Amino acid sequence: MSKFIDTNPQRNAASVDFMSKRIPYPGFIMALRNINRTHGTRFPEARGMMFVGETGVGKTTILKFYREEYCRCNQIETKPARGKYPVVLMRLQSDSKKSSFLRSLCIELGITPNERETVNALERRAITLLKKRQVELVMIDEFHHLAGRDGKKNIESLGDLLKNLMDEAQVPFVLAGTFKALTVLDGHPELQRRFVSSTHLRNLNMKTAENTRDFRNVLVTCNKNCSIPSVKFNDGDMPERFLLASGGRIGVITTIIETAINIADPEVGITMATLSEAFEFTRANPHKPKCNPFAASIRVVRAEMGKGPK
Repeated sequence: MSKFIDTNPQRNAASVDFMSKRIPYPGFIMALRNINRTHGTRFPEARGMMFVGETGVGKTTILKFYREEYCRCNQIETKPARGKYPVVLMRLQSDSKKSSFLRSLCIELGITPNERETVNALERRAITLLKKRQVELVMIDEFHHLAGRDGKKNIESLGDLLKNLMDEAQVPFVLAGTFKALTVLDGHPELQRRFVSSTHLRNLNMKTAENTRDFRNVLVTCNKNCSIPSVKFNDGDMPERFLLASGGRIGVITTIIETAINIADPEVGITMATLSEAFEFTRANPHKPKCNPFAASIRVVRAEMGKGPK
């Protein structure tokens, strides 16, 4: 027993339960529908979709949910060991080359290639597996890594590879990442022709009455998803506090609340003090915002949001 630390640190059941629930806001639903439309372009020519947005807006969550929902409705395992594997979800590494990408794809589809296999042999094997496992859609997350310093040298070869996989296996691709991912298509006209659609998952905001309503509904849903008592996230000036704390990124909002659930006294529940502590623990930049939105006065919060003097 320690006076200073928890000797068995782990998330509590209430925070795990909160994170397991989805928030179907308009941007979430739009993205799912657009992925689904891309999924349906297998024949006669597979097409692709770019799926972009800031870090923390929920792209990865949407990709995972799409695969889970599609497989659930079709009564198929999300990652079946054999047989049909309809939706493949992969994460692009920052140093991915053509060979390493193909090797990862083959392993995902159930075959570990020989270390000595050539790139051409790996490509043939990948195309064969995509057809054999009846893959209908491939979604690649973190695609913006190709726009980074380590990835730029692989853009042309990986771009050619994606084009070949789409053509030969008749499989649509969804490429997800930050806005840097869009620059990968520059200078690759063949890939641009196949990726004719783009979905931008925008940050939540309060710029219009409709935006404000959507944002408030997200906070209401977050309250409903909490299994412990809590202050009302949608009451009074709370939406403004959450907006400043998160920058409108839903992933940041849910992380603050999940952390608050984990550190709160389950009998007392989530208080403003709990949210303040959770915000300080989860903030990536200690200087932005300057204030703690859950501890500062609303006057200070609004001033930092550009709504008036301090």
